[in-house]
Amino acid sequence: MANYTPISPAALVPGIGGDNAAWQGLIVNAQRLYAESTEGGYMPIIASGSMVSHDDTICTGTGTSYAEICRVWVPMNNDNQRLLVTAFMNVDSGDSATLKVEYGGASGTTTTTATAYTAVQAVATPTGSGGREAVISIKGGAASDNWRVTHVAAQLYPVTDPASSPMASGVVKPDAELYTSGVPVTTERVNRLMNLATFVAKDRPATLYSLLEHVGFVGSRSGLVSASATPALAARTSLLATDLTPRNYGVSMYLARDGSGVPVCQVSIGGENVTGTGTGWHHGTISLGGLTTLKMAAMLSRSSGTGNVYLRALQIYRSA
Repeated sequence: MANYTPISPAALVPGIGGDNAAWQGLIVNAQRLYAESTEGGYMPIIASGSMVSHDDTICTGTGTSYAEICRVWVPMNNDNQRLLVTAFMNVDSGDSATLKVEYGGASGTTTTTATAYTAVQAVATPTGSGGREAVISIKGGAASDNWRVTHVAAQLYPVTDPASSPMASGVVKPDAELYTSGVPVTTERVNRLMNLATFVAKDRPATLYSLLEHVGFVGSRSGLVSASATPALAARTSLLATDLTPRNYGVSMYLARDGSGVPVCQVSIGGENVTGTGTGWHHGTISLGGLTTLKMAAMLSRSSGTGNVYLRALQIYRSA
């Protein structure tokens, strides 16, 4: 899949005089980091997960009504870059199915007739600002059409260069005037190049860990279920050391139920906790130390009511 690739790293060599061509190379490289119409820019994975249950049941469906598959939280994205959703899916011979993503007041669909598992992709270009939910659904082309999906992933997919005026993320486009022959190397020229990467990273947070479960996996088919007031382990992993210094990380979780139960989920990382109570999305921020591999555990319980409660999504990502 296309992603950001730096151009020649030897555009400028310290101690050697450059010219406008060298500066142009640096500026074009910075713009490619933001976006490029043919290759895309920095495209972090937002979330991904298996749609196969812990007992090896594959997510399937039939009929012409959209069936919700899963939900994803997209943090930030104030520049409203496109959201690209990829689903590995197939249909029976002669059938068809449509993948749909809804995000930020927009939606996008793609229809497939592939009988072999294929990466089907749909795109939505949002409006608004800040963190927003994306809902992913599939429907058949006819009442008897059958489809299956094994995996879903979501990522930002920028293809439009920044506007000349400042973007909502803070990015200011490095204009062509900045590499005109004979002009001085100004503070503005240097700052635009230095700040662009920082603003892009803040507006498109990188995900360290994600977990998604199909909403149709209920009861014994769900590995992320509880009907007890005693907290039970729903998920765990190790977060590898990725930063030299302490920094903030965002935690987003989606809780659901099939009765009147009140779900409670506590996510613990390195001695810090984020707790969500009740159905829907819950968010928190924690500070993690640098150069330390930390253990993460998510404990799920039902505080009251009846029926099962579920952890449907869990995402941990860098926070500004």
